Parts: sequence; structure tokens; C-alpha cells
Amino acid sequence: MNLGNKGRVGIVASLLAAIWGCSDMAPANDTYQGVFGLSPTGGAGGDVGGDTEALLNTPQWQCLGKAFPMVPRAANSTRIKYRVAIGDFDYSTPIPGLVVQACTTTNCEPIPSCPADSTPTPTQACAIVTPPSQALPVYTIDLPYGFNGGLKLTEPTNYVEMDYFFGGLMVGLPDVPLEEGGDTVVGLPIPVIKKSTRQRVYEEVGVPEVDATRGVLAVRTLNCLRQPATGTPTGLAAVPQGQRADGVALEAVPKAPDGAVSWTLSNGNSFTKNRLVTDARGVAGFLNAPSENTDVFAVLPDGVTTIQANPTTIRVRADVITLAELRPGLEAWGQ
Repeated sequence: MNLGNKGRVGIVASLLAAIWGCSDMAPANDTYQGVFGLSPTGGAGGDVGGDTEALLNTPQWQCLGKAFPMVPRAANSTRIKYRVAIGDFDYSTPIPGLVVQACTTTNCEPIPSCPADSTPTPTQACAIVTPPSQALPVYTIDLPYGFNGGLKLTEPTNYVEMDYFFGGLMVGLPDVPLEEGGDTVVGLPIPVIKKSTRQRVYEEVGVPEVDATRGVLAVRTLNCLRQPATGTPTGLAAVPQGQRADGVALEAVPKAPDGAVSWTLSNGNSFTKNRLVTDARGVAGFLNAPSENTDVFAVLPDGVTTIQANPTTIRVRADVITLAELRPGLEAWGQ
């Protein structure tokens, strides 16, 4: 599964492989205050080990434990535009017949579409999905301010259904004025996998059959680093590109899901069985994960510190691939 490859949905994917920052955010009326959190798990964590103080002084993790003021913006002042490249996992091509829906986190039930030609209010519980075009070759999903959910991606003939969870409230970029794109969030490209490819991946990891009563949990880990965008597609505000976090251990609490097989994705789309420490691709997870809520931490290379203050709860559904991201502050920002 090419879940960690941000550069193969054409040139647009490399430009849109973007994340927003790393902060825990506590809204207070019409202002925001960013506070970067960290938490010791007390568990085994990663297999690298190291000095915590030295680790937190590196550029990759220097945002943890720090705070900064945000530019005030009235809450509920705008709807959020989420823009993301979505394509085939193997070939990074568009998927004919793909249905993209905004959904709630419980079991990814889609929210209704906004009435045609309407102007929904900032908090109206409906979504507008605009497919890619020549002018803007990415999906644009117009969401209510503060939406807490994700995307449901379906093409039942050839592809495995996928849930992609935002991980927190969608509030845009509070330190960017609306007129400069503060209402636009650009997501990392989402690859959708063929059913035949999923079978190959299972066999590669040593699981001979796909258990349709279980699912796949895939997690991308991201660090504090950002870099200037190398270019901006027409109609998109310039946004910084995010970076994958290597040497981070995915840790389920209180233990790995019963009957699941862990894996790490590496270059060449190869999978390492029974390993949950990421390399440069920053992707790890579980095959045959039970259909239930699973709590996970991303543990830094010191084996103790996590990039989120609290465990992230991710819902896995039967016969569905669930993709989520762990990054500092995700539970507050959403993206």
C-alpha cells in the first residue's frame, strides 16, 4: 500500500503533500492559543532509544512543549475548504466512479450534500464535494466549520472501501487571514487500493487470506518540520509541505489488537512484518485489525515521549481500510 508516497499522484501530489503545523489548540471565544503538548506513555515505545532533552531540541521535534499566540479570528466565521489529491495506489491515476463523501467518525455515515445552488451557513451540517478539474486537479470538500469526521471513499467493483479520518475539528488555519487562505486546508494525498492489491499485500506480510470481518489500520506519522512549497497549483493558496516522521513507533494501548498482524511500509512499496517503527515513509499499521475502536500513540525515538498528549482513537470497520495520521496537535486542529 503506497500510503506513505506523497509524490506519485503526478506533480500535483508533490505540491499538495501538505500539512498544517503542530499545535494543540484551545479556542476561547474569538481567539486561539496554540500549545504544543507531549506525553510520556511509560511503555516500550520505539526501539531506537535516546535522550529526551536532546531529541526535543532537534528541528523534527522542537515544536513539542512550546506555545505561541494565534491571530484572533471569530469562531464559526467561515466554512472550511478541504483540498486533497485522491488516486489509485498502484498507478497514481484518477479512479473512475469513485464516490467521495464527508462522514462522521462513529462508523463513517455520510453527511448530506448541501442543496444545489445553495449558500450553506458556516455551521450547516452538509457538504459540497467538487471533483478535480483541469483548473484545480484535486478534490475540494466544502465542510461546516468545526466538522469532526473524515472522508468515505467507495468504488465497490474494483477497490477496497476506505475511511480517512481528520482526527479533530476542522477549523482552518487560525493564524492565516481568511483572505489569504485561512479557510483552506490542504491534505496529504490519499491512495485508494484495489482489492487484488490488498490480497497481494496480505500474502506479502504472511497472511494468506483477507478476513472480511476485520479491516486494515494504516497510520502516517508526521513531525514538526515544514518546508516552503515549491509551487502552487492555480487557485490554491501557498501552503507549506509537511514531512514524514521516521524512527517513530506506533503503539496501541493497552495492547496490539487481538489477531492483528503489524507492518511497516518502506520504499519500493515493501512491507516488513511484525514491525511498527517507521522509516522515512512514516507509515505503519495492522492487517486483520478487529472491527472496533483502537487507541494508538506515536512514540518518539526516545521510547517514552509521544507526539500527542492523549491516545488517538481510530475506528476500524470490517472489510475497510482505515487511514489516519498522527501529528502534534492533530486532535485540536483536525488537519
